[in-house]
Amino acid sequence: MAATATREDVISKVRRLLTLAERTTFQGEAEAALLQAQALLVQHDLSTRDLEEDETEQQLVDTAIEASGRLVSWRGWLAQVIGDNFRVQTYQTRTRHGLTRLRFLGLAGDVEVAVAVYRAAATTVERLAEAYLSRERARAWGPLGRGEAKQSRSSFIGGFIYGLRDKFREQVDKQEWGLVPIQPAAVQEAVKALHLGTARTSQANYHGDPEASDAGYTCGRSFDYAAQTSSRQARLEATTWI
Repeated sequence: MAATATREDVISKVRRLLTLAERTTFQGEAEAALLQAQALLVQHDLSTRDLEEDETEQQLVDTAIEASGRLVSWRGWLAQVIGDNFRVQTYQTRTRHGLTRLRFLGLAGDVEVAVAVYRAAATTVERLAEAYLSRERARAWGPLGRGEAKQSRSSFIGGFIYGLRDKFREQVDKQEWGLVPIQPAAVQEAVKALHLGTARTSQANYHGDPEASDAGYTCGRSFDYAAQTSSRQARLEATTWI
């Protein structure tokens, strides 16, 4: 039997839906997220006033989203693009045992959404890159060379991340209410305390195959992250939401 959602659970889900609605460039996605948020408010006898919470009172969250002995560079780049759009700081730490952790730091609601979008995007781009390589093998009437396949895969993934980045930028430009993803003051202070510097992930290895890059870019621009994260969360919360 499914557990009953608490008031805090409902408010958290509504905030996540509203954030997704604000960030998407597609009207259909936004409307679906807003309707679901509205339905939850009505179902649980809540109002928008219940959602109002001073950002200084929200919990800061610092969570690892990846942990690996050798972190693939595109994952750090993808996390940066998503973190920048959702007001979350992306950074890496390394343990004395050589384990690299990719982390998100931000307000709890922002981090929750950023993690969901990151996981959906990472899973999607890997699946699409493999599908692209399969088509290329079929077109070439045989296996691709190891170096050629690696270059095409990297170029496709790089194109996807560029496409997703431009999708986010276009969405900010189109927002009539001037929504710009600026980190809250509490997050900026926490980042200063970490002394992270200004290092960014290199993108130098993602331009070798222009055709693969163009295909990835098109997929990144059309990535429906609102639907992807909603379906993912629905599966994760199947034992909680009635």
